[in-house]
Amino acid sequence: MLQIIQLHTRWVLDCAITFFISFLLSGFNCAYGQATYVARDALYGELGGKAFIYSFYYENLYLDDLGLNLGFSVLPRTMDFSDENNLHVSDDSSTVTIPVFVSWYPLGRRDRLFIDGGMNFLLIFCNHALSTGLLGTVGFGYNYRPREDGYSIKFGPLLILGAGGPRSLGIRVLPWFGVAVGKVF
Repeated sequence: MLQIIQLHTRWVLDCAITFFISFLLSGFNCAYGQATYVARDALYGELGGKAFIYSFYYENLYLDDLGLNLGFSVLPRTMDFSDENNLHVSDDSSTVTIPVFVSWYPLGRRDRLFIDGGMNFLLIFCNHALSTGLLGTVGFGYNYRPREDGYSIKFGPLLILGAGGPRSLGIRVLPWFGVAVGKVF
């Protein structure tokens, strides 16, 4: 009987030591920033930016340094940049803007530089008719994004290609700026 108690005590002691060592190692990894969970999704509200006045968009980090983005905005009146000298605004129309772009984060993990590029799909509703448009965007800037849940901010200049502004190599270029605040989850 004494042998059974000794074996049982030894087994419990071995389990406790194994558990304690595992606990220490997992705490060690988390203490040095090797957390197992990385927040890959974010919802942003942007002023200015890719959709001119405002937009809401979703970002998914496909890789640690590559994000795929899809946005949405509705402008109550259509802005017409067809005349280089004047900006025309139509009261009986609206424009839906759908920005689709890729963000690349070459430097940093939490505080980092971003470079992005993509397209804006435009759906223009005017006098019960639908027309479409396509604009390109390229930009760069700063992004604070926590590795786990939290709030994020992005801001920086960008170029909207195909919109109003001076002609450069046959393409109209509009310099613009955007600020986005979002929730990372």
